Amino acid sequence: MSLQAETPLNEIKQDLIQTQHIETLPAQAADAEAGLKRRNANTQLDDAAELLAQAGGHVEVSLEDSKRVVRLVDFWVCVPMCIVYTIQNMDKSTLSYSAVFDLQAETGLVGSQYSWLTSVAGIIGPLMAWGIGRATTDSGGSIMPYQGIFLFIGSVSLAFTPLIWFMLPNSPTTARFLRHGDDRLIAIERLRQNNTGTKSFEAMRDPKTWLWTLMFTCVTLPNAAISGFGGLITKGFGFDAFTSILMQIPTGGFGIAAMLLGIVTTNLIRIRWVVISVICLPAIAGAVGLIYVPRSNIHDLIASYYQCYMFPALQPLLYSWANLNAAGTTERVVTTACLFMGQCLGNVIGPQLFLSSEPPYYHTGLYADIGAWSALCLLCVIMGAYLKYLNRRQARRRLALGLPEQLEDMSIMTAEEANACKRTLSEQLNAGGFDSSRLYENAFDDRTDFEWVLRYASDSGSC
Repeated sequence: MSLQAETPLNEIKQDLIQTQHIETLPAQAADAEAGLKRRNANTQLDDAAELLAQAGGHVEVSLEDSKRVVRLVDFWVCVPMCIVYTIQNMDKSTLSYSAVFDLQAETGLVGSQYSWLTSVAGIIGPLMAWGIGRATTDSGGSIMPYQGIFLFIGSVSLAFTPLIWFMLPNSPTTARFLRHGDDRLIAIERLRQNNTGTKSFEAMRDPKTWLWTLMFTCVTLPNAAISGFGGLITKGFGFDAFTSILMQIPTGGFGIAAMLLGIVTTNLIRIRWVVISVICLPAIAGAVGLIYVPRSNIHDLIASYYQCYMFPALQPLLYSWANLNAAGTTERVVTTACLFMGQCLGNVIGPQLFLSSEPPYYHTGLYADIGAWSALCLLCVIMGAYLKYLNRRQARRRLALGLPEQLEDMSIMTAEEANACKRTLSEQLNAGGFDSSRLYENAFDDRTDFEWVLRYASDSGSC
């Protein structure tokens, strides 16, 4: 069965959608768009396509080999990324803990100057801050506690640089850890089956790109504020500097627990927008508690403060959700740039709302945080509804082309589930007269979203 005359190009352009997880039509559907120019904007993808061509255009990957390569990628890519983000988070907290040790008084910061400093800086772990602060105080040396904190975290960042440079690869085509056997080809084949080609800057015209941008502004606005002023907030409960620092230790545990709970729940119910929205609720309740709980009720104030620290789980979950909506390298770069823009905007605005005239209550800043988290909940609902609408529209297009109407979202599946889903899809395509073996052969092409005919954005398991 040929699709050459099924879908005119203008109709495809008018029916453009963006997705969370991508699939492409078999090569017959690509034939319907003959004459459209291909642009190889990424040499790494060219190298990947060349390696696959040398291997015969296709690599049979067993489930065991696939899992083994995934474990290699997890170690050599995820470990250095975790190190980088840990150091970044430590750096992000440094300013807050330094403020507890009279940073503002020692450096002569007045008015909103500390807020501006918070807008462009970051932190360190509370236990390290406590140890360094205690050491510099007890030694009676010339280094102030806040200076010791900055020097230490800067040294840690510098020390890890060679390790990150060695471990983190540029791409599967050059990764050192994929030199054995067919590991490199297996990794490339996995990318191809995920349709990780390149896209154009038409992502700027996608409503979802700007929804993501607003969502990241909403998530980073309270993040930057609470991170920068957390030490001062707890010090306002009546604690001294060292106790205030120690009170920050559980915050990391709450953040990790919230993130793990979010990941597990997402894998169970397979609806991301619900998970992210629900995680916002304890943070909102915590900020409300910090405003309205009497200062004499220390235990409830501390509980409210810790509730706010559900927010560290929001940003990673949003990054994951947003990246799954951009399949191509170029599109991901454009989308990530917009997300970074929204993130920077939130980081700058958030601390400015914690006014120098309001310590230790900071009601204006806390009300702004409540508003940002509430807006994030609303945006998640809007995004979920929009993706559902796209799924239904795309299902109608597939049905009109004689393709399977419903497709499963493999982005949250186990390896076994994904393999079973691929087999089912191949059988359905073969039964309909399509050559399923050519399903991913154009995955590395530099196609725009106008050119991809079949894609879906499932946040509920199928579309």
